[in-house]
Amino acid sequence: MNKNINILVTDDLLTMRSLIIKSLNMLGFDNTLEAEDGKIALEVLLTENVELLITDWSMLNMDGLELIKQVRSNTKIKDLKILMISTKDSKQDIAEAIAAGANGYITKPFNLKTLEDNLNNIL
Repeated sequence: MNKNINILVTDDLLTMRSLIIKSLNMLGFDNTLEAEDGKIALEVLLTENVELLITDWSMLNMDGLELIKQVRSNTKIKDLKILMISTKDSKQDIAEAIAAGANGYITKPFNLKTLEDNLNNIL
């Protein structure tokens, strides 16, 4: 697995973005970008070379589900790998995210092994 990829971490909470980035660093991923909502994330995705999007679901301006739908409908970035990390944990929510185009789904709180396993499956 190539760990030298650019990863965009999108979450409205700075502490959660920091936790995810720290976890990625512990797994050997050092090239990370950040966005605080889906609208900003979409702008970053359209201007930067990002190979993996990690996004929260519940955010202002544009939530993670809408972000996934926007990514999948844009020919420039439609094949981007996407991992959703959210507090939404019902089977219906997870199925909705996967149906929208998420490649993986983790519920918060999560541990390093769960993140690593999901990254191995996606990448």
